[in-house]
Amino acid sequence: MVTGDLGSFRIGQVLTTNDFQVTRADLNAHVERSFLGNVLGCCEEQLSTASNVGGGSAVPWGLVCPPDVVVGRAVAMLQGCDSACGLLIEEHAVSHVRVLSSPMVGEPLAAAASVRFCSKAGQGTDYVTLDVTVHRPGGVALMTFELGWSVVHQLGAA
Repeated sequence: MVTGDLGSFRIGQVLTTNDFQVTRADLNAHVERSFLGNVLGCCEEQLSTASNVGGGSAVPWGLVCPPDVVVGRAVAMLQGCDSACGLLIEEHAVSHVRVLSSPMVGEPLAAAASVRFCSKAGQGTDYVTLDVTVHRPGGVALMTFELGWSVVHQLGAA
């Protein structure tokens, strides 16, 4: 039985995303998640810094993005990049988040991930560890983190 391999994944390979940005919808989802997770049950508002988003249609630069929102957008963009397309990423784990400079709402961002480790985790499953850098299009790094993917190979797919 052939389980396949990690396709084109190899140690040292770099995956890159298209430009992306954190939007008002991303911040609103973050606030709702924070509210439901922290406030429900204790009857107290504990909104994040993203709670001051409101009013006009355009979100101005200057509003700092919470790191977990930026990480979430970067992970989603990496899962959709050409090298990962077609793979079933069963789960992911993020660790060692390091903020070098705070990204702003609406600011163009991009992510680059270097494959650091690949291994067979089980029957039809591989594990890939990536070192990710989120940066401005000019190349200035804003944050780094480690990303682990559990990749499932679809056997017998026609």
